[in-house]
Amino acid sequence: MNQNINFIILNLLLVILTSSCQKQYNAESFEIDLSATNTVKTNDYCLRIFEKIYGIDSLKLKKYRYVEGIINRFIVDNKGQKQERLLYIRIDKEGEVYETTSLGMRVIKDNDVVVTRYDWKDKQPAPVHKKLKQFGMKEFDGFLQKNTGVLKRHRRYNVLIFDFKNNNSCKCKFLNNLPNIDIRSIENMSFFDQFLD
Repeated sequence: MNQNINFIILNLLLVILTSSCQKQYNAESFEIDLSATNTVKTNDYCLRIFEKIYGIDSLKLKKYRYVEGIINRFIVDNKGQKQERLLYIRIDKEGEVYETTSLGMRVIKDNDVVVTRYDWKDKQPAPVHKKLKQFGMKEFDGFLQKNTGVLKRHRRYNVLIFDFKNNNSCKCKFLNNLPNIDIRSIENMSFFDQFLD
């Protein structure tokens, strides 16, 4: 009888420990808000990107509200939604006509991801969504790490990424050495399929 009670208590302790460990390793969900712009503006590496790539120093950043101009719409579009991580991907293409493509990437629990391309149709927002189950975030982060280039402006395109873990934590990434085929596949969102588990 005593052995049975000890066995039950031991099993109960193991279940409690396992569930508490899982809670510790899961990222906490958050809702993005406009305070995230201040986080970007106080990040040294983000400031270096703005200055070296876009010619926007800290004085111009304040005067022209550059960060707000880039990400406020993105923040408003994602307001009220919870995620463990939120990435804003901006592709600037230079040529005869200057083009910008904007995408968002919401990491929901259990590595489910929603990628959104922010399109416009008839002067109205017309976002296109793609849901991905069991997305390999570790592999995706490895790709970003491998392709984060030297802070040097590319002649044809530049990729700027804001990576939010919460409103007080943002990392900026700058990619300038991707082949054109990757740029096109990011724009049409087929690029993300390679990271599915």
